[in-house]
Amino acid sequence: MWRDLLTLSRREQSAFLLVFIILLVLIAFLFFKGKSKAAVLDDEWLEWVDSVEVVAYKKPAKKPVESFVFDPNTVRIKDMERLGFSKSLIINLLKYREAGGYINNREKFKGIYGVDSALYRRIASSIVIGTRSNEPRQYSKPSYAKRPYLVDLNRVDSSTLVSWKVSDVIIRDILQTQQNYYFSQRVDKVVLFNAYEVWQKHRDTLLLKKPAKSITTANYEIEINSADTAMLVLLKGIGPVLSKRIVAYRKRIGGFYTIEQLKEVRGVSPVVIVDNKDVLSIDASLIVPFDLTKASLRKMKQHPYLDFYMAKAIYECRKRGELKTIQQFFDEEAFVDIDKELFKKYFVVSK
Repeated sequence: MWRDLLTLSRREQSAFLLVFIILLVLIAFLFFKGKSKAAVLDDEWLEWVDSVEVVAYKKPAKKPVESFVFDPNTVRIKDMERLGFSKSLIINLLKYREAGGYINNREKFKGIYGVDSALYRRIASSIVIGTRSNEPRQYSKPSYAKRPYLVDLNRVDSSTLVSWKVSDVIIRDILQTQQNYYFSQRVDKVVLFNAYEVWQKHRDTLLLKKPAKSITTANYEIEINSADTAMLVLLKGIGPVLSKRIVAYRKRIGGFYTIEQLKEVRGVSPVVIVDNKDVLSIDASLIVPFDLTKASLRKMKQHPYLDFYMAKAIYECRKRGELKTIQQFFDEEAFVDIDKELFKKYFVVSK
């Protein structure tokens, strides 16, 4: 390096030395300045530091966990906290009880989300299951008053009442009452689940007499294989929704052979059939049988009178070229519980 420096011109050598000297001066200045600089602190800050009292941190003391006999179906929140239950476990147990769940043994309590193995080992011996009352839960009137479900009984039909699982005797009473009376106001849905005598007393306070009708049930007759939805709504207990279901089901099976088949329609109660029997008729010649020779496997499975195994047996037989008549399947296991006479009427094999 120094040998290369001697090859430089005099002017270049002078410039190199000048730069080197400047660097040495800067390094020396920075070194001595940093070493001799004294720290200056604010007097007010120093005074505050002296006034601060250093106290060792102490963890908050945990509540003592107690152990005593309890029933998980009735234990109160305060007692759960005393037993050392976590907040999430308390919430889960309360939700389980409110949903109607009942813990009838210790293993079932162990399955509640939030019960870990350590907690279970500690409290297992303290769990005592009380005798469950067989009486239905009693709801107070104020709880119903908070969220009433009011029903207009002038517009309700058989389908709706059946879906609510109202008893047949009360359904019959409502549908018959609709023919001659108006219900003057909406009623709480809860009333429909009382005993019939209680419902009857409540009903009598609501009735208003309808004016006499110019048309009686003796003035018309409805043939259910040709009636449209407009005609079906004339029947007692049949509204727009139920009339559409009847027509749709009639199309699926090809028609009705007996009035009793109306029970197969979702929402049609036996009460409706009894109340309308005098005005209903059936023309069996309008029935369109189901042709097993042409129907696809999917169509056969969709038929109300055929399940998957029946449809598959018929389809496989047809593929083999052995399909001759519906009677040939009556001895097979899949067809054991069928109504043979009904099948003969509804299913045909075309030549």
